[in-house]
Amino acid sequence: PNAMEAPAPVSTYLHAATMVKAGIYLMARVNPLFMGSEVWFWMLVGAGTVTMLLGAYLAMVQTDLKRILAYSTVSALGTLTLLWGLGTTRAAEAAMAYLLVHGLYKGTLFLTAGAVDHGTGTRDVNELGGLRQAMPITALAAGLAALSMAGIPPFFGFIGKETIYVAALDSPTAQGLVTVASLIANLLFVAIGLIVGIRPFFGALKETPHHPHEGSVDLWIGPLILGALGLVAGLASGAVGHDFVLQAASAVLGRTVETHLSLWHGWNTAVALSRVTFAAGLTVFAIRKPLARVMGAVARALGPVGPARGYFHLLDGTMGLAGVVTRVFQSGYLNRYLLFVLFTTVGLGGYTLFFRAGFSWPEEILNVRFYEAGLVAVMLVAAVAAIRSRNRLATVIALGVVGYGVGLIFLFFGAPDLAMTQILVETLTVILFVLVFFRLPKFVVLTRSAGMRLLDAAIALASGGLMTALVL
Repeated sequence: PNAMEAPAPVSTYLHAATMVKAGIYLMARVNPLFMGSEVWFWMLVGAGTVTMLLGAYLAMVQTDLKRILAYSTVSALGTLTLLWGLGTTRAAEAAMAYLLVHGLYKGTLFLTAGAVDHGTGTRDVNELGGLRQAMPITALAAGLAALSMAGIPPFFGFIGKETIYVAALDSPTAQGLVTVASLIANLLFVAIGLIVGIRPFFGALKETPHHPHEGSVDLWIGPLILGALGLVAGLASGAVGHDFVLQAASAVLGRTVETHLSLWHGWNTAVALSRVTFAAGLTVFAIRKPLARVMGAVARALGPVGPARGYFHLLDGTMGLAGVVTRVFQSGYLNRYLLFVLFTTVGLGGYTLFFRAGFSWPEEILNVRFYEAGLVAVMLVAAVAAIRSRNRLATVIALGVVGYGVGLIFLFFGAPDLAMTQILVETLTVILFVLVFFRLPKFVVLTRSAGMRLLDAAIALASGGLMTALVL
């Protein structure tokens, strides 16, 4: 809602059609991976329900047309999140239907809000009224969208609302909670639709900063088409359900589903809930002024801990965390990078090897011949010499002893091909090291505390131990 400074077409693109649906699309795509998980269910249903109700509540206390629409978009995204959390076939059908419903009516209303702002110089609903004669085409487009948002038949919004109720009643868990929450949000949407799509155009004409006038054709043709599509989609719900909703739901669920969208399925619980929704929504619209005062007072009281303030705290916290992570993990010191890499490898690899993969020692691990033990001793002495040497050439030679020792081990255990490869690689490596390192400056002795040196030693030993265990 703080991104309302953009022109109306940009707001339509961002908040009604594409950009804010990117997260919903991602949830839809990963839903088959997590569907059936209790954590996924409660995370999405919990977050979706709170967002749906809070967004609708905050939309009711706004007076700017675009902010009302923005908060109702937040509520709609909460509804879609809730539906993905339910994880049923009915919920997938409802999500896809509502995705289309919301894009049509919300795109229309954002564009008409821009046209009203252009034609009157204000977007404050308290300063608007009686515009239907000065802006008849915009009023028609807004009216079509408002009726669809309110879920009035034969608009496609009615079908979208019905599918939400069917999905809520089909919920495997918390059926009552989901149904009641959906009912509250939908009745508030009835009132919101009438506030943004009907109220500015009916009643007594009010004085506005600009003399009210209809905009040029490029201002009303877009919303008129979108608003009319909401009606056409409702009348052709069977074809829309088969060609759009069915295909999308099947793609998301990974299997073919059957959906039969229709304006009438007979008397059932969903129809009864729709009638209650419309009646309650009309009541809320009728008492909107005293209700808005009470709701506004509550919203202002909760302002310091509300979602808008929470967003900025979250943003500040994210930047602070990024700073800490950058200072720790992007220090510019190669030895620290190696420390993190080795520590992570030992932790994750060691946990998997010893606790998940069932590591067991080989039976003949102590059956070592005397010359094998002697070779290992020479390699250990060479390794310690490489660590403690302050001369680069001596270090390279010591490492070469270790490498040739590995080659001899291969030879002892009947792998002459590996031994020859190891000896060849080791010879070339020693030569290259000598030629290159000989010209480098002398070792720099880094001042490190005893604790850090012990940590280095522990990680080095753990890394070597892990590699040994993996080889065994």
